[in-house]
Amino acid sequence: MRARIWNNMTNVRFKALYTAECSRMAGRISNVSSLVLALTSTAGVAGWAMWREYPSVWAVAIGLSQILQVVRPFFPFVKNERDFLEMSSEFGALYLEYERLWHRLEDGKIASEEAETDFLRLREKEVEIQRVHRQVHCPRYEKMIERVFQETARALSINFQIGDSDDQRQACSAETDCIPRS
Repeated sequence: MRARIWNNMTNVRFKALYTAECSRMAGRISNVSSLVLALTSTAGVAGWAMWREYPSVWAVAIGLSQILQVVRPFFPFVKNERDFLEMSSEFGALYLEYERLWHRLEDGKIASEEAETDFLRLREKEVEIQRVHRQVHCPRYEKMIERVFQETARALSINFQIGDSDDQRQACSAETDCIPRS
């Protein structure tokens, strides 16, 4: 029971941090695309003199901005920015519940049978979070996964005074579905 709680707790912590990172990345992409659209819109009107000197450059810039304007609402990653943030918050709250369960078990304040019941209740909450957000697909960017894994390991080592993150690495392996899916 102890290992199951630990593995799920670390997995949920990873999911909270990963979905927060997805939200940040989606926000950055959205901001950059908004900036590009704003610049090409204002530059298109203000730059009539430049049209005469560099007509092909402006034609390409305006054409690309128009395409961006049309397809932007359909970028699944960008349009899910708020969902990522909401999932991160929900996984963060779930992590705290796992942490409480972990401490209660470690301190001997809860019997194994009661821990099993609480554990299954928390697993059901995790499944419910994923069910509610089934339309949201987190991208699998290896660099971001590794960065978030390191951040998770650091947080766990601070919170639980552990020096070795093998348990956490094992819990957040590809087999445990650390990346939230639909």
